[in-house]
Amino acid sequence: MNNEQLIINNESANPQSGFVNPAIAEQLTAVNDVKAGIRDALSEKGVDMSGVPFTKYPEKVAENLGDDNEYFVNFAQGANHITLPRGITSVGARVFENNTRLLSVNVPEGVTDIHPHAFENSRISGGQFPNSLRVIGYRAFAGTSLWDVRFGSEIQSINGLAFAGCPNLRSITINRQPNSVSGAPWGALDATIAWRV
Repeated sequence: MNNEQLIINNESANPQSGFVNPAIAEQLTAVNDVKAGIRDALSEKGVDMSGVPFTKYPEKVAENLGDDNEYFVNFAQGANHITLPRGITSVGARVFENNTRLLSVNVPEGVTDIHPHAFENSRISGGQFPNSLRVIGYRAFAGTSLWDVRFGSEIQSINGLAFAGCPNLRSITINRQPNSVSGAPWGALDATIAWRV
């Protein structure tokens, strides 16, 4: 265990039912994940998605989250690299959990919360996180392939197990005063924590 800290100045078929081809099960899981993510993003905008068929999701995204529906199109096609839509303020609980296709994610400015288990056991190894990010929930990145993460000065709370089971994670950099976010190393037992002040 390293724990070194640095201060640096400056609703569909159930894929587990056994009646689905494994390739189709993976596609169904991806579709269910994108449905949940879009529902979360739209519900934060006050859009009621109950009863809306999945085929209408792209137009709901375009109507309510701007013209950028790249999130829906890329994710539905099983993309490895996702840019979440502008206008959302959080990443919903479990939305990318167990998504073995996802390798990186870009989270837009304006997102303040990443909810529990959001990316747990996905394959993400990198991505960009906004300066607006304030809260990272329980096991949000547990079991991922992250190796280096950086957070801005707005980060206020990181759950104590947010990075549990991330054997590749070597560096967590936070643009705040030393120890101003409690609980380091947040489950990343071999990571070096760098505080940039």
